[in-house]
Amino acid sequence: MANTNIFEDDAFASLPSDPYFAAHQLVGIFRTAHSQGKISSNDQNAAYIEAYEMIRQFCADSGVKLNTPRIGLTTNRASNIANIVGYFNNINAELEPEVLARKIQNETIQAQKDAIQRYIAITGKGFVYEFSESDFDQIQKLINHLRELLKKCGELGERHRARLLERLEALQVELHRKMNSFEVIWGYCIEASFAIARIGDAAKEIRETIKQIVSIVTIVSSGAHQLPSNTQPPFQLPAPKEDQPVA
Repeated sequence: MANTNIFEDDAFASLPSDPYFAAHQLVGIFRTAHSQGKISSNDQNAAYIEAYEMIRQFCADSGVKLNTPRIGLTTNRASNIANIVGYFNNINAELEPEVLARKIQNETIQAQKDAIQRYIAITGKGFVYEFSESDFDQIQKLINHLRELLKKCGELGERHRARLLERLEALQVELHRKMNSFEVIWGYCIEASFAIARIGDAAKEIRETIKQIVSIVTIVSSGAHQLPSNTQPPFQLPAPKEDQPVA
């Protein structure tokens, strides 16, 4: 049976977290499907209209600003198909410079972070957070455990789960025994806690794993700032009704 959809059901669940990268990926899916003749001629009008409406809705929901004007759909199938193909080609040309600029910006930021980490590792100078070997091993185990919990948590929803898993992979890549900033760890823990706050008991083990990560990071942070080890971070993670709030 011929496929009648440009975007498969899981297309929106596996998108990059950056909305411009995600929109560009969706455009690529359409253009590849069109060039390869994925949709039969009898189904093209409906399939292409669906893809057109979905990309427009995605961009609107995600804050992707496009200058390419909307197209007028008619009662002529060939005209609709040609106009939609042209629309996707136009927004592809519009998105590519922004996507390239964002890739270069991400590479630059990562290169700066890597340079600081390497400088600290070589010289031992500069402000640094340093995990002990046991703490570093434990936080790696907790991240691996958290990854498995997120994969199994059906209540979370595909979109939230895919984003949290992608961000978790990025966190683990940036995790080192010596770090000049815990920004990525704090940011992930806060975002993940809000994402799971609405699903109650199903997220209890995820929440506990995040709390254990926060506990290790808090102790290391307190030591780096010459504070008592029981110093709490100046924020409170969302807790389910059955949990006691952090004092």
